[in-house]
Amino acid sequence: MKVLDKYLLRDFLKALVFILVAFIFVFVIVDLFDDLSKFIEKRVAIFDIFLFYLYQVPSIAVMVFPVAVLLSLFFSLGMMAKHYEILALKTNGISLFRIFTTYILAGFAMSLFVILINETVVPYANEKVRNHKRIKINKLPAINYRMQNNLKYLGMNGYTYSIRTYDGNKQVMKMVSVLKFNKEHKIEKRIDAKLAVWKDDVWEFQDGYIRLFPDTLDQQL
Repeated sequence: MKVLDKYLLRDFLKALVFILVAFIFVFVIVDLFDDLSKFIEKRVAIFDIFLFYLYQVPSIAVMVFPVAVLLSLFFSLGMMAKHYEILALKTNGISLFRIFTTYILAGFAMSLFVILINETVVPYANEKVRNHKRIKINKLPAINYRMQNNLKYLGMNGYTYSIRTYDGNKQVMKMVSVLKFNKEHKIEKRIDAKLAVWKDDVWEFQDGYIRLFPDTLDQQL
């Protein structure tokens, strides 16, 4: 990286960090005042409130990042123009295109970084926010994802699944109903089973039947 690039990016990154922090701070303060009565009513600990907003920082940063980059660029160029630095660079044979190339490449690199953060860190942080809000803010019990009731799932190729009880520890489903819809959104097959067991990498349905439509043919499993 050349000295010019380091010089241009130094002020730009300083402004970017400052603006990002300012945006996040404003967001937190506004949201805090909106939910303050709720926090007091639920008697939420200060540390839990701090963690609640800390977990939201990645998603907030990703959300405001494009605006922060644009404002940082305007600020950096404005300060350079104010101190006649752009004129000095042009006098020394450095074109505006060369100056903007640095910012464009930096913006492209940061965009890739933000995409990576959005695909990795943000989903994890959002899950932490949901769990923290449920347990520490709303004072509700944690969700047991290994044991769930009344599940509905939309699958591929026209299949929909309805499950009364799912036990992830035993890998067992109870009272399972599967509907197969055709392209006209009409039911062409229905599978009902009292029990489904995960076996040899597939779900094995037990004690049930298959009903075909419109022929209404029943086949015992």
